[in-house]
Amino acid sequence: MQFQIENLNKNNFSEWDQALIANKFNNPFQSGALFQALKDNPSFQAFGRIARHVATNSIAGGYCFQVCKELKGIPGIFSERVILNGGPILFSRDPQLLSFLLNDLVNHKNLRGVYMEIWNDRGVLFPDIFKQYGFKFIPRLNFFNKIGQDVDLIWDRIHKKRRINIKRYSKRLRIEQGISSEDLKTSYTILKETYRRIKLPLLDISVFKSLFEHNICEIFLAKRGNTAIATRITLKFNLGLYDWFAGDNRKMGRFHANDCIVWEIFKYGVKNNIEVFNFGGAGHPNKEYGPRDFKSTFGGELVNFGRYRYQISKKKNAVLRLALSIRNLVNDIFDSK
Repeated sequence: MQFQIENLNKNNFSEWDQALIANKFNNPFQSGALFQALKDNPSFQAFGRIARHVATNSIAGGYCFQVCKELKGIPGIFSERVILNGGPILFSRDPQLLSFLLNDLVNHKNLRGVYMEIWNDRGVLFPDIFKQYGFKFIPRLNFFNKIGQDVDLIWDRIHKKRRINIKRYSKRLRIEQGISSEDLKTSYTILKETYRRIKLPLLDISVFKSLFEHNICEIFLAKRGNTAIATRITLKFNLGLYDWFAGDNRKMGRFHANDCIVWEIFKYGVKNNIEVFNFGGAGHPNKEYGPRDFKSTFGGELVNFGRYRYQISKKKNAVLRLALSIRNLVNDIFDSK
């Protein structure tokens, strides 16, 4: 079967989204809506391609990726990477289509940075084809929660300790959905403090602003009185919710605000006919990972769909590895004092 390729753009993104919805794909990062919101953002720029059947002109599949650049200047050059979350999309189990899309992907003119990762959100088809195009499989865990059902069933699956926390502290907190630019700024301030604490870079606020203005992300804030002490930002598309960013004020940890927020997100999902909550990742299976312990207590299904990594620049990758080794060595020295 023959295919033709075209760029995702303002004229076809709605058709692409309709095809995703019809085939029950829920990943927001593959949506035309997110592409439109981020196609000009320098920190998380989106690119997409659609494959069509030559004979019928119907959409056969496609992909969207984002070029992630969290840092500026020289550090940004050596940490820039490509993330393709939830794709490539195949509307039929066709190895020729996958080969066609991967060939197009690895030759895309806008691939840049150190490496590209494909974050799988379902079982992998045709692993030998990925290997053929230079992709290496890396194990990665995740949790998927089925929330398209009675809220009492969802509650019963949550671990007892979490239920106790939610019952106790939801009375002392107020969980709100962000509806204004001020709410977004408040949420981002908490995220910035959290990411500074855990020593990880954070996307520019312009990324969140674009998604918020396009009604793609939902902001949840936990407040103690008038003070926001925790936040989670989720992305929505079709029947799915994606848990994207979370942050909190550690000094207020005794209120277990994240427990309460996740429960409110589940209830929001039930009210809005969401079927699946994607917890956004749970780390490497052979390494300790605190967020995995937290996520595991909400009754979701643990999966290891993994990721595929493709090296874009050997030189940049070598420099990045050296920089990370030096940073880890410095941290070890200071931690030992």
